[in-house]
Amino acid sequence: MKVIKLKLEALQPLVITDGTTEGQTHKTLEYIPGNMLLGALANVWKRNNPNVTPDDSDEFNNLFLNSKVKWGHAFPLAGDEQTVPVPLCYQKLKNYGGLPSVGSKNAAKSRVLNLSSIVLDSEQKLIDLVINDKKEWGLDENEAIKLKKFDLGFMTSKEKCQPNIHKTWNMHVAIGKDRTAADGQLFGFSALGKGTKFISEIYCDDACEQSLRSLLDSISNLYIGHSRSAGYGKVAAKVLSCEDVASQNVDANTAKLFLLSGYISNRSWELPLNNLEKELQKYFENAKISKLYCLYDNLKGFNNLWSLPRKARQMLIQGSVIEITFDKVVSKLPEAIGGSTNEGYGRILVNPEFLNAPFVDTDDIDEKNVKPEASSNLVHSNVLTLLKTRAIYRIAREAAVRFVSRTDIAQFIESQRKSSDISAAQRGNLRNMISNVPQDKWLAKFTEILDKTPGIQWKNSEGRSPFDGCKYYEMSDIMSKFLNPTTFKETFNVSKELPKLLGQTPNKADEDIFFKEYYRHALLNLLKEWDMKAKRG
Repeated sequence: MKVIKLKLEALQPLVITDGTTEGQTHKTLEYIPGNMLLGALANVWKRNNPNVTPDDSDEFNNLFLNSKVKWGHAFPLAGDEQTVPVPLCYQKLKNYGGLPSVGSKNAAKSRVLNLSSIVLDSEQKLIDLVINDKKEWGLDENEAIKLKKFDLGFMTSKEKCQPNIHKTWNMHVAIGKDRTAADGQLFGFSALGKGTKFISEIYCDDACEQSLRSLLDSISNLYIGHSRSAGYGKVAAKVLSCEDVASQNVDANTAKLFLLSGYISNRSWELPLNNLEKELQKYFENAKISKLYCLYDNLKGFNNLWSLPRKARQMLIQGSVIEITFDKVVSKLPEAIGGSTNEGYGRILVNPEFLNAPFVDTDDIDEKNVKPEASSNLVHSNVLTLLKTRAIYRIAREAAVRFVSRTDIAQFIESQRKSSDISAAQRGNLRNMISNVPQDKWLAKFTEILDKTPGIQWKNSEGRSPFDGCKYYEMSDIMSKFLNPTTFKETFNVSKELPKLLGQTPNKADEDIFFKEYYRHALLNLLKEWDMKAKRG
């Protein structure tokens, strides 16, 4: 069995997702999953062999389907060092430093515990252990210790230093059905920045080594992730080494197993943890799980060839730590166990050094001229204009909500609270007009209503006018002033509501957009509040 180290560098931003969302945005992964790498290299193979049907090719099956080649997740580099997932048994002292990041120079402030190696008797407290064994942390014996979990991430196995993973948020103009820009519509991608580097470890049978090396050496244009036609996904690949796989030895009757990648049951009906214990019994006689620090997740995906989502698979996530007891070692633990090992899942480290001590000693890694990439697409003027317009709409609507809380507007609505002279139907007609008729025609339409039978309600009703010191006037006069944009704007000082946007003072066009949106929603909010007061009586 051979292990090939493949270095990847993002030549363009990378949109790497697992199919889930956070709010209305996709969840960005900070590594390249093995199944995504497998798919990208399968496309390279097909491009190199245009006259060969993949299903009929033994080479294709060996490389991608039957687990003779196991494509490993590509984890980000911290400086020039490989990383592993942060163990779930790591927790930091609250209000103290956690794991340092590249270039942070914060290793001396780190206060991190490895819970898998801490054993307390019934009379011992955690603070006693810290004070006795870690005096350099400088904790007081009366200090209350609170632990805090880490966010899922990566670290180097020696220094326990985390990589600086730079992300960008790039805005784009949506394309309509006619293949032109859709007016006012934007979408964005959160992406791993250009220049991000990764290492993937690919395991292969000796018989597949030559065909795998030939495939990797043939890479010219490699694209990974989503939105490749929009300037994302191009990576450079370089083989760093090809070596024999080293054995993992176990000398005692207990072992700590660290999930370098997620574990998926090889039986779809069985929970991953139950299946893992059964799998381990093939290699460790009478293996039993005695302690665990783990989380479950659902692995989602999409098959581009079939244009269909893949069935969700439950897994123990990478970074989980499981301690087992057993009678003796039956056989050597393979490089990966469980299901979907060809996609990089099921990789386990046995008794890694970073799980030995109860206190995690960290060290700094210098940053070597790494600069975060700017979100370049924001420089396009059409995107800036659309972004500013959307911001103006939001500001206008938020300001319109505050409109009904003005003292003069509240007095106007209160004057109508017990009045039944203006019916709900008339308020509904007014609402429909404001929603569907251009603003410059509101006053004319309302004047037409006053000349007809429904106008009697408006002429025979009175209310406190916010335009005349809250004195009582006919509702026909008050509503005519509400529907006159010039009178409304002057009375309520609408122009003062709009702040600077993108560092620029609003121009006349910005003010016009703001006023139209604010004007419409202010009146709709007024009618909504009026309806609510009228119902309460």
